[in-house]
Amino acid sequence: LLGDLWDFLAATPTIRDLSLEFMSPLDSFDNGIPDIKRSFPAINTFTLSVLYNDSTFNQHSWDDYRDFVYYLVMPNVSHMNLSVRFDSRADRTIEKDSFVFSFLPRSELHPKLTSLNLKVVDGRGTYQNPKFTEKDVLMFPLEYAPFLTSIKVRTNYEFFFCLEDDAPFLPLRRLELDYCPRVSDELLADVYQGLNRDGNWENFEEAIIRGCPLLNTDTGFLNSITKHKIRTVPVSRNEPDPFRFDHSCLW
Repeated sequence: LLGDLWDFLAATPTIRDLSLEFMSPLDSFDNGIPDIKRSFPAINTFTLSVLYNDSTFNQHSWDDYRDFVYYLVMPNVSHMNLSVRFDSRADRTIEKDSFVFSFLPRSELHPKLTSLNLKVVDGRGTYQNPKFTEKDVLMFPLEYAPFLTSIKVRTNYEFFFCLEDDAPFLPLRRLELDYCPRVSDELLADVYQGLNRDGNWENFEEAIIRGCPLLNTDTGFLNSITKHKIRTVPVSRNEPDPFRFDHSCLW
């Protein structure tokens, strides 16, 4: 499967929008992925949907899939849709941060990747009834995508940005938190502090919030410093389960 896909992409170098789905159980390369980079300068949008199921998980196959993305070079890609769902029997998904964000294109080869739609779903619960048995946090190591100016996040995990103390924050201008029931004011406080430290707070345009019940924009920190850059959008009645996972699209 992967070998055929690799050959197909090599034969279509002018493709503009690339959309892939990775699901387990997976077919991998018989002898590992070819150790060669493929350049696709025409691609400007990359969409990847990943379904992880620990009952059918095969480490070798997943390594091949991450290597597949690693060797894809899309020097002009500017936007990525990344969607990952974890169907896990365990109380906590081990190493999910590395698993999710290793599917991002290599940052040193993709400086034009400035926009990301990120959806990460814990399949153990729903938006109305999250079945979390212990603290389970998704951490986004910002060195994986240091050039992002726009991020849209939808997740039923608790979510934070992870940044080394001496590293610059993202040059973020727009943040959309779209159905993040476990995200708190602490995330927006971290965004403000990172941007303000780097002198980029004035360039930040807007944070859009929908379906985030733990975020309170009327009191405390958010009211006194960031409220004029925060816009709250009503929850849609036409979307009863925002964490439904369709293989054909993100949301």
